[in-house]
Amino acid sequence: MLRFFIFLSFFSALVCEEIHRLPLGSAERCWDLRLLLCNEIYDSKADKKIAFDELAKEASLAKIVFTGESHPNLEHHVLQAKLIESLVLLGKKVVVGMEFFEVGQQTILDEWAKGEMSEKELLQQSDWFNKVGYNYRYYKPVLDVAKKYKLRVVALNIPRSIVRKVAQKGLKELSQEESGLFPAVDTTNVHHRYLLKKIFGKFAILAPESFEKIYSAQCVWDVAMGYYALKAIENPDSESMMVLLAGSNHVIYDLGIPMRVQKASDIRTESVYFMEMVEDKDKDKDKDKDKDKDKDKDKKKDPHFKMGAGETQGQEIISRSLARWVIGTKACDGQEAFPSPGMKLEWKEDRIEVISVSEKGIAAQAGWKKGDKILGLNGTKVVSLVDAQILLTYLSWEESFSWEILREEKILQGTTIIQRDKQDE
Repeated sequence: MLRFFIFLSFFSALVCEEIHRLPLGSAERCWDLRLLLCNEIYDSKADKKIAFDELAKEASLAKIVFTGESHPNLEHHVLQAKLIESLVLLGKKVVVGMEFFEVGQQTILDEWAKGEMSEKELLQQSDWFNKVGYNYRYYKPVLDVAKKYKLRVVALNIPRSIVRKVAQKGLKELSQEESGLFPAVDTTNVHHRYLLKKIFGKFAILAPESFEKIYSAQCVWDVAMGYYALKAIENPDSESMMVLLAGSNHVIYDLGIPMRVQKASDIRTESVYFMEMVEDKDKDKDKDKDKDKDKDKDKKKDPHFKMGAGETQGQEIISRSLARWVIGTKACDGQEAFPSPGMKLEWKEDRIEVISVSEKGIAAQAGWKKGDKILGLNGTKVVSLVDAQILLTYLSWEESFSWEILREEKILQGTTIIQRDKQDE
């Protein structure tokens, strides 16, 4: 099941250059294009670049601010935390809505927000390591701010088994109890459907029946998260608002969750899209080519075109309707901020057993294999599954850790320095 949701999350975060330039969303702005630089904030409504404090001040006037993220991009979560804190300091009563918690886990989140639960207990009781698939440290900046200001964190997702069932069998296969967890799902919006077809590419054309089911699952996701977001801010307090965290393709062009909320309510909403700016790896080659071209520039220069190629270098073309605010950020480009454990663990017969090992990750670098049993990490005996998972979560690149495992009745020990792949350097 986890692999299936990582698959869907991959498409939820998948964005190519063309996706940023579609004539979707606001009818007033969808045919306009603009240039964006890394670290710039573009306000599409005002049609100008602005400072972060201006964004926060304007965002404070909304009831829900949707933030579209790339899940494994730490900068996106740092910016989300900065926005939340800025809104709190402006006097807003902020509720944090999160895609990665299920509605059935709300009691757990409430206890954690009140200070009645430790981080370890939160991760254990929410089953983070099995249900989410992303390193908890990506979301720690947001949860730390929520804890600091005692903000309510709201679970927005329905049980993953329901979304999985729709993606594999279709909407009609849901039981009355399952479909009763969210409002009726409309799958006929041509703009949203076109966006998802562009994202899925050839798959949507070559496997239309499969795409239809996956598209329905995406719609269920959006409808459910919008529904629970609205329920969380039913309080008429004028100072209350939500900052909602979700994958970018739930947010861009104000389709996905924003569209569902706008259809169900007349509250003011705004959207922030954290856009990954892909670095041009052939930049140096292009510079050399430009130098050669410049030798003949006097002979070939077009008097009607005065902008040089260097003046647009590092900029990305975006549609004005992509989001209310678009923030240019560095792309991960395969260089994750934290090393992945790269394995699945289970508690079996009073020991932690390695159930599977990925080609990349901490387990592969340590030489662990399926069936190995972890006895100790960093000189400490492992006494619980969550202790091992947390220790592995907090390991960093270039850090060394010692381990002791049992393999076929033989105890093996070693020390591993966690290194990035050469292609990630």
